[in-house]
Amino acid sequence: MTEKKSTDPFTAVSHAGQHPDPLFGGVSVPIYQSSTFAFKSAEQGAARFQGKEEGYIYARIGNPTTKALEDCVADLENGCGAMATADLIRLSVGCETFEDLRQDLEQALAQAA
Repeated sequence: MTEKKSTDPFTAVSHAGQHPDPLFGGVSVPIYQSSTFAFKSAEQGAARFQGKEEGYIYARIGNPTTKALEDCVADLENGCGAMATADLIRLSVGCETFEDLRQDLEQALAQAA
């Protein structure tokens, strides 16, 4: 993990989690409206579904737009990561385990029910 720079709060809010697009140079986060993502081969699709290869599978599991939101929230909170869902944005100020995140999500969903 790289060391975080100290910036003006207004600059941080304006630019947190943003990275220029390497192909086109765009600085605004595009909205990906696709529900599914293509694979180069059946083997690649299988590897992604098995968790052996990183990449997007299905938009409800994750997509580049959601990832940008998570990166932005993590940057603003000086955390190592964040998880965004339809009903909850979980801030991770410290590096917590997936089990901690799962338990917090279950508690939040139980309270919402």
